[in-house]
Amino acid sequence: MGLLVIILGLAFVPDTKAKSKPPAVLSFTEYQQSTGNIDVELNVSPQAVEPGEPINVIVILTNNDSAIQAPEITLKIPEVLSFDLDELPSGTFYNAQTNEISWQPIVPGAGSSQSLNISLRSNVADIKTPEQKIVAILKSSGQEQTFTTSYWVGVRPTVNLSFDPPQAAVGQPVHLVGDVSGPGPITQIWSLGDGRIIDVSNPEVVYSTPGIYNIILQASNPLGSATNSGQITIVSQPIAHFSISDPAPIANEIVNFIDQSGGQSPLIYLWDFGDGITSTEKNPSHQYPSPGTYQVHLTIQNDVGTSETFLPVNVGLPPTADLIVDEFIDAGKPINGQAFFDDTTSKIHWDMGDGHVYEGGQITHVYWSAGVYQINVTASNEFGDTVLERWIDVNPGNLQLYLPLVIKGGGSSPGLEVLSNGNELEVLPEGEAEIALEPLELPPEMSLAEQLLAYINEARRIHNLQPLTPVTELSNAAQIHTDDMANLGLTGHEGSDGSSPALRVQLSGYPGGYGGEATAWGMQYAIEPVQYWLSSPAHKAIILNPAATDVGVAFSENYSAPNVWYWTAEFGSLGLPRVEVSLPSEEAASPSLTAPAPEIKLLGPPQNSEFALTSGTNLIFTWSWSEPLSAEQQFSIFMEANGRTFRIGSVRGSQPSNQYQFNVPSSNVPVTPGLHHWLVRLEDNSQALVLNETLSWPIVFHESGNDLSNPQPTGEPTPVEPSTELEPPTTPVPRSRSR
Repeated sequence: MGLLVIILGLAFVPDTKAKSKPPAVLSFTEYQQSTGNIDVELNVSPQAVEPGEPINVIVILTNNDSAIQAPEITLKIPEVLSFDLDELPSGTFYNAQTNEISWQPIVPGAGSSQSLNISLRSNVADIKTPEQKIVAILKSSGQEQTFTTSYWVGVRPTVNLSFDPPQAAVGQPVHLVGDVSGPGPITQIWSLGDGRIIDVSNPEVVYSTPGIYNIILQASNPLGSATNSGQITIVSQPIAHFSISDPAPIANEIVNFIDQSGGQSPLIYLWDFGDGITSTEKNPSHQYPSPGTYQVHLTIQNDVGTSETFLPVNVGLPPTADLIVDEFIDAGKPINGQAFFDDTTSKIHWDMGDGHVYEGGQITHVYWSAGVYQINVTASNEFGDTVLERWIDVNPGNLQLYLPLVIKGGGSSPGLEVLSNGNELEVLPEGEAEIALEPLELPPEMSLAEQLLAYINEARRIHNLQPLTPVTELSNAAQIHTDDMANLGLTGHEGSDGSSPALRVQLSGYPGGYGGEATAWGMQYAIEPVQYWLSSPAHKAIILNPAATDVGVAFSENYSAPNVWYWTAEFGSLGLPRVEVSLPSEEAASPSLTAPAPEIKLLGPPQNSEFALTSGTNLIFTWSWSEPLSAEQQFSIFMEANGRTFRIGSVRGSQPSNQYQFNVPSSNVPVTPGLHHWLVRLEDNSQALVLNETLSWPIVFHESGNDLSNPQPTGEPTPVEPSTELEPPTTPVPRSRSR
């Protein structure tokens, strides 16, 4: 068994122009061992550059085995770095979406080597994070190893210095302040003018002898150094100065007075605390019995002279506060809280004991679970806090949710059909117990349909309900209806073929019981439809149904449709029997509901969309595919232009929503201004086969001008008023309308 040794070397060479201290050093050497027979050496040279200067990444592979080896190296390149695609050597492949370079060399045996040299360049410097990492992944002999090295892009520092106080007495602390700008890490070296040299940033020093001292500050970063100097005069005459431990003490608090005076020893101290009490200690303590403003007077004296200083001390009390809140409440019912406080109060903070907090004198809150909760209210002013505690007993109440009702097809006065175990639906009164969702921190690669699922489960989490499991069959039914609405401008729950939600779920092959459908349109972000559904009693009963176990989600975008954005969620439960629903008529049966052969469907950007080739423009390609992907399958995105077709990236792994997304900066796509076409292929890597392929959609790139990468609909969406039927529940009006 061979030995794989990965050596990561990174050392910044000192700046030869610096006369004293070399620049700050970023260096490390890392050894990693793994079974294998390839030695890998990674070099970055130079490690510190200014913007625009080249950075060379060199990878050397050495084969210690007698047989030929074909390892793979993947370099993850930071987005701020650019390079010329035409200069990439043969055997390399660039993925524009992930900004990765893959290299698959053939390395002969018996100590032979192959090397890869790539010249990178950064035209800008990130002042906050000048040090960036390049991650490399080695795949060899069925094993994978990850290692990292760093480079630095920035400018040399600039430096000024000041002293506080600008003139000091012997023994008086002096704060040396370096005003340094430039990217770090930055080190400070201070020469104090009396032979002392210290390497502490912004130090506080004391001089024991009178005189004029020349202080020199040298600031260094990995690229170089800068120096500046100034003079400070140290005198033997006394200079009185002090500080206090608490700038806003309360009555009867112990206040410590800290001497910061200077002068030739010995020094005599006299403190007057402003309330008739005095002290001759160097660092005394004192208590003020009542609130007020006290003028503290310090006098110091030595053989050379006398100095005095004054400082007002404001002594106060924490605020006076009280509160009124109910002692008993039913779960799901709002409670009101009222805090009372004096004029000194600057902040009121409520902690409801269930993870929710509020600010202000009046609050309204809803407890969704029974129990005993402790409410803490904190009133604050400049002198401190007053904390009030109350307990509230939350009873279970009578909040019950069941699977919803659905409308039977046919007739102008439809009847109601219960699709559960005979339970009736209890609808909450309008506007009661509404939830205010907070935006979630979701991964940028998550599709909008997946975001919809995340917000549905977040609403259930708030109510201590189990999350719903995404199911492919339900998502297929949801996508059929969402596409139907987007393509034909429909709103509501009846499909263009007359199908009901329950029928679409049945035809999808879902084995469980139907649990309701929620639709929305005219809303761009996933949080909006869920927030609307929670404000509607009929929709809320579906979203927060404790008997539901599964969900399917879908999203469609069509800028030619009246309301642009369309959403559907289908709910179900494996614990309930499947209810068979008949087609409205044989003639109305839709071919799209008879299990068509799967195909890749392009969703966006729409045909003939226009984009500017600027660094701030992102290209977002979306498509749908109804079948799960195997481990060997992937989607590849291709661009066609000038008679040639080239790959710009790949996507692997199934998505529960059946929607896929490819996001890449336009600056990473090797295209020129003009007309191009994009398409998606489903590939089997194990057999090098193309399993499915879309038609190509046209897309136009411009050198400059308006960035149309986020096109907006022309004109206002057509408002659609919701119906008052219980089920299917109505969907919201367009987001441009207020409700």
